[in-house]
Amino acid sequence: MEIKVAIIGGGIAGLSIARDLALRGFRITIFDKRKIGNGTTTQCAGMLHSGARYVTKDIKTAKLCFNWNKIIRKIVPQAVGKRGAFYVRYIKDDPEYEERFINGCKEIGIPLRKISGPKARMLEPRLGSNVSHVFKTPDVVIDTFSLIYSYLYDLRKMGVKVLEETNIKRASLESEKWKIDTNKGSFIFDFVINSTGDGLAIVGKIFGADIETSYIYGSMALFERRLSSRIITRCAPNAIGDVIVPGVDLTLIGSTWHERGRPSKVSITKKDEKEIKRTASKMLPLVNKQRLISCLTSVRTHLKDLSYKSLFGSKRDYIILDHEATHGIVNLISVLPGKMTIARYVAEQVGDIVCRKFNIGKKSRTANILIEKPKIVPRKFKFYLE
Repeated sequence: MEIKVAIIGGGIAGLSIARDLALRGFRITIFDKRKIGNGTTTQCAGMLHSGARYVTKDIKTAKLCFNWNKIIRKIVPQAVGKRGAFYVRYIKDDPEYEERFINGCKEIGIPLRKISGPKARMLEPRLGSNVSHVFKTPDVVIDTFSLIYSYLYDLRKMGVKVLEETNIKRASLESEKWKIDTNKGSFIFDFVINSTGDGLAIVGKIFGADIETSYIYGSMALFERRLSSRIITRCAPNAIGDVIVPGVDLTLIGSTWHERGRPSKVSITKKDEKEIKRTASKMLPLVNKQRLISCLTSVRTHLKDLSYKSLFGSKRDYIILDHEATHGIVNLISVLPGKMTIARYVAEQVGDIVCRKFNIGKKSRTANILIEKPKIVPRKFKFYLE
């Protein structure tokens, strides 16, 4: 029996779910209101987390990142950098946070290598003289454009239909099948997955599911010149400007943090720029002399109500809403993937749920099958992966 699944939203969540289900034998169509890859995925920091950033505050997310960081490196190596990150400690830093950081990494198994300030400056000459030492971790740069278009190339080879610039106008459920009306025609599906990120509530409403969401906007500032050869971040509680990510000829520094009750346009303010420079220049003093030329703004969507039945994950990592349990609506799931690092894992969980719905015993295969490199990668920004 051929089972047709619609995936609404073509970011890393939607593409990962499409790949998981396509490899299990489902017939997949992806809808996106814009172009694939024009959303949050390619507007983020470009950091493939090892989990080290979360070991002092969210051990569950840290474990997920550590486990799935290695899988992403294996299946899409063309999108992943080769150098680990430096977590920077200053000469006058309180040792209490460092102790919790080391213990958290040990608990999970994240490899740490302590490097003295002088030796770290040999590897990264622009580090400030106030750096006592650094910890090298497996956090690496990930080229989000290469990631997205590698997935897209792979999916099209498998026969997945991709409909860009397609607006969902109406949806109706007839005999447990969904009829979806769009600006490009009408379609019938056995199952629908809503992975639209900041559009989750809007699309959910079209399908009869009321979902209350809030939005956190984070902007990465783009500064002229590449200032480091790897990710540089603070081994300290999170602050604006504490992550520095190298591009080929630019540098990303962020992130800002603005919470909104509904989607809105957010950019870097003068106050944000001042704070970014203040924090980042303590790690790389040359930041103060660089010109801010643009920014990348991404949106993290959260559910306001976490009391739903059949809710997988949590606010800090990922959310899978089975609407049969939450709203009495069959054959509909909404997904928020959390960190990009764990999107493949979240897709596997979604694939398992869909298979159970149709009594199919096929397991996920995405952790072991490589994704081929596309010949052309459209991009606005190129990350430094050497």
